[in-house]
Amino acid sequence: MGALVTFALFLGILFSSTALAQEHIGNTDVIILPEGEYQERVEIGSSANYSWKLLNSNSATYLVNISFDTDNLDVEVNLSSVQLQLLPMDLKEVFLIVGSGEAGAGDVAIVSVTFNATDLATLVSQEETVTTTTEIFAQEPVTEIPTVLLAFIAVAAIIFIGFFATLIFQKTKVPDLLILVILGLILGPVATTYFGIELIPHNILDFVMPYFAALALVIILFDGGLNLNFDLVLRKINIAFIHTMVAFILTIVSVALVAHFILGYPLILGILLGCVLGGISGAVVITLVRRMKISEETKTVLTLESVLTDVICIIVALALLEFIVGTEDPAGAVTSLFAGFSIAFFVGLIFGIAWLKILRRLYGKPFSFMITIAALFMLYGIVEFVGGSGAMAALIFGLVLGNKEEIARMFKIKTKFVIDEKIKQFHSELSFVVRTFFFVFLGLVFTLSLSDDMAVTTPIPGLDLLNNTATLFILGVIIIFIVLMATRYLASVITTRIHPESRDDRFAIWIMMGRGLAAAVLASLPFTIAAFREGTAYYDLMSPYKEQFLNIAFLIIVMSVVVTTMGVVMSERRRAGLHPIDIEKMRLQRKQEAMKKRELKAKMEQERRIRIHKKKHRKRKEERRKPKQ
Repeated sequence: MGALVTFALFLGILFSSTALAQEHIGNTDVIILPEGEYQERVEIGSSANYSWKLLNSNSATYLVNISFDTDNLDVEVNLSSVQLQLLPMDLKEVFLIVGSGEAGAGDVAIVSVTFNATDLATLVSQEETVTTTTEIFAQEPVTEIPTVLLAFIAVAAIIFIGFFATLIFQKTKVPDLLILVILGLILGPVATTYFGIELIPHNILDFVMPYFAALALVIILFDGGLNLNFDLVLRKINIAFIHTMVAFILTIVSVALVAHFILGYPLILGILLGCVLGGISGAVVITLVRRMKISEETKTVLTLESVLTDVICIIVALALLEFIVGTEDPAGAVTSLFAGFSIAFFVGLIFGIAWLKILRRLYGKPFSFMITIAALFMLYGIVEFVGGSGAMAALIFGLVLGNKEEIARMFKIKTKFVIDEKIKQFHSELSFVVRTFFFVFLGLVFTLSLSDDMAVTTPIPGLDLLNNTATLFILGVIIIFIVLMATRYLASVITTRIHPESRDDRFAIWIMMGRGLAAAVLASLPFTIAAFREGTAYYDLMSPYKEQFLNIAFLIIVMSVVVTTMGVVMSERRRAGLHPIDIEKMRLQRKQEAMKKRELKAKMEQERRIRIHKKKHRKRKEERRKPKQ
């Protein structure tokens, strides 16, 4: 229930805002978030209520002075505050009440509210004026649905749609995530672009995106860990790492070349774009592979890849940004990568074993699951704070809890661990809720604006006829996607050659290419760091590509999710025609073939060593027979 209340509050903030544009106060980091309509109709003798939230989205401290002006002296105007101090990441609310008094029906009162924000560190002041309109009439007002009620209706509707989407997947093999992403697209960019209705202001989505993405990633990876087999993870971590690095490096190289030669990007920015698009989404992949009829080994490899790529993409992108800004040697990326993995593994493992002992004492007591979720969030925060990967730690934590017997045997712990099975059941339902909202949210954050900012140039003869047009930009995005499919296929071929047991699942490995919120967040990252400010060399380099990076990431996310879902449908329908016994026979045959190859290779190696030993033995005998000089 705690998760549902959290989502209700989250949706309440989103849906309570109107379709009107949101503003910063001048060039400051203070954002004005309206809590209702800028225009209201009231009866004679009643009042109109307006409110705004002021959000300080950066690390500076601001003093905000609020004043008003009205063109109708017959109305009474009251402000809740005339001065506020906003600390870093502070959020405060301002109320305005316009009383109609004795004003006649049909009168209109226009009240202008001015927000003046002063940076207390630099004493630089900026201001923004918001105009409200109160129309006064004699008849009863039209009843409107309260925004809180709308939020709860939206939460209920999305959960219902998520449930029926799951049933559709079971019947038709059409993954539920595609239905949910399309729902988000309809509620977000489609409603805004074609109907002029902005249900959720985009700047609010930008604000909550990092928090919601982290929440979804932690819950989904923890769920993935609970359902992973520890022995399989230990056996497959090597092949998973090789597969991940092959796919990641091929993606960076191919995307960088396309961005450089087709879109005309500097090579360093092409490599940065490759990092942004270099990883598959854990939320997408884990959700799908758990329901697919593929081997447990392949499921483990793909799950581990989705976790590894999130971390690798973030660390390499950050290191590359530091190199572009000129503050650090990119060679530190390797150290950061292994440090992040090591910290996450050891802290997650120790934390998990300790929590198993705590759960043994909590067995049969109420709320043990909610305490476990609290421990999960605490673990994530601690690991991120010390420089590790919170996502990887969440996976390890779930892995330890889901494989308690293996952990006890491995570390020779005599204590018998006991976990209430309700924890797994309740977490699966929580994971369902989080996944449902995650994919709807994924559709909401998409944006596409083919303006002059999309104009690119290419040096390639023939294609240069399309220079400075959005057509060339779209063509470049399509080529990037085709190249991503090709590199993914090549990585799947290499992986199945190294790991023959997965040969039957090559198609599944290939089509698991769905990108997610990690790509969207990384696409905006280069334009949110402190170095991205007017007048710097970094700003001059990056600013022309801001809209392009975001739109490329969003388009690739949409196309990759669509292709992944189509591939899953094809894979599942093709396997549906095979009897489970036949599938198991094929897998057993593959394993036997791989075992025979390993035995043959070992035998040949042994024969080679025997030949070398015999050769050395003959040589020593010949040397002993030679007369001494």
